[in-house]
Amino acid sequence: FQLGNLDLALPDYNQAMEIYAALIERQRPDLADSIAKTLVNRGFIRALLNQPTNALADYNNSLDLWYRYIKSGHTDATNELPTLLIDRATTLTRLNQATNAVFDCETAIAILKPQIAAHPQLYSLLGKALIAEGIAYDQMGQLTNAINAYIQSENVSKMLVLNGQPSIDDILAKALSNCANDYKQIGQLTNCIIYYNHALSGVKLLDTNAPDYSAVLAKILKCRGVVYFAEGDITNAIQDYSDYEEWISDNVERE
Repeated sequence: FQLGNLDLALPDYNQAMEIYAALIERQRPDLADSIAKTLVNRGFIRALLNQPTNALADYNNSLDLWYRYIKSGHTDATNELPTLLIDRATTLTRLNQATNAVFDCETAIAILKPQIAAHPQLYSLLGKALIAEGIAYDQMGQLTNAINAYIQSENVSKMLVLNGQPSIDDILAKALSNCANDYKQIGQLTNCIIYYNHALSGVKLLDTNAPDYSAVLAKILKCRGVVYFAEGDITNAIQDYSDYEEWISDNVERE
């Protein structure tokens, strides 16, 4: 298992999968937890390699093993479930199984919430669960539920600040942009602009060298400009369009 982790870090994904497969073939009851971890790591690798169906199979088998392990008296292993459930939810959404994804997110949230007070580091995982749930609700067309999940994820990010953890990452910034898009779709343009502002502020706090940083920034500016125009705020609309056009010019020059 540790050797597999090293290969994952390299990242030599294919070699890691061979190591994980060899371990899985040697199934022994006393290695249930190790095999479950091996499966979830291989599932993670397969998800990265754009093999969501195979990733889902590994996540399902890993969860089955964890539940058996927990029922055999290892109740502390329940703490292994939230990350796995969130990863499976993300994969389920990719496979257009959003209803099942929401169930996994709700299960993860139910495990995490009672532990938050004693373990504030779990706020980060709770935020990821809420964002994954919002994305699944978007796929289902349940925009109000999606908005609620995104807003909760932003509230969680504020708790991260209080506990000395990073408050924003690219995933949350995109989630806030999704929230704004959902408000636009249900016709709440004022709230839409508010959440584009939140997303924009969040993106600006990120490392400017982060992948897709400028592209995300430009997309938010373009979308917010459209909403400003729809609200009759021509001055701000022009400013956003101008900033967006400047980004296009800069990127064309680089290319």
